[in-house]
Amino acid sequence: MIIHHSQVLQSGYEESNRGWYSTVTIIATSMATIQLAHEVIQICHEKQRYFKSLFNIVQISAIMINIACIFFGIFWDQELDGRRERISRSVVAPAFGTFLLFLQLVYWLLLFERTSFYVTLLVQSFLDIIYFLFILLIILLAFAITVFVINKNSFEHHEFNE
Repeated sequence: MIIHHSQVLQSGYEESNRGWYSTVTIIATSMATIQLAHEVIQICHEKQRYFKSLFNIVQISAIMINIACIFFGIFWDQELDGRRERISRSVVAPAFGTFLLFLQLVYWLLLFERTSFYVTLLVQSFLDIIYFLFILLIILLAFAITVFVINKNSFEHHEFNE
């Protein structure tokens, strides 16, 4: 979570916070690098078995996305007329990285006896309805694309007077 705190600090960046922001970025980068090294060691030991677990894939994805967010957060500054400006960037990657971190939190709930039953129940329920969700996705995409094409066609043939 400290990785995303550095992103929050970065969005409210001021010259007076430069030292604090740099410290948090260094700590977040170090923690993410240590986690990545640990996952690489696990991949070396387990080989293909590592990628058979959904939670391992979530964990390595979260780490990689967080490292990318830190990297681009550090290097996407630019100097204009002696002022430091931020290049606007998407918030999708940090949001997805945060979502994956919360999925890791759910995985850690397996350690506790009272919550492990519910996590297992949720995972098994999701696995049981995955084919239904796939069919539902296809149906929703069919309607969404149909409405998109109809709307696009109607805007091209009509002029709006203001």
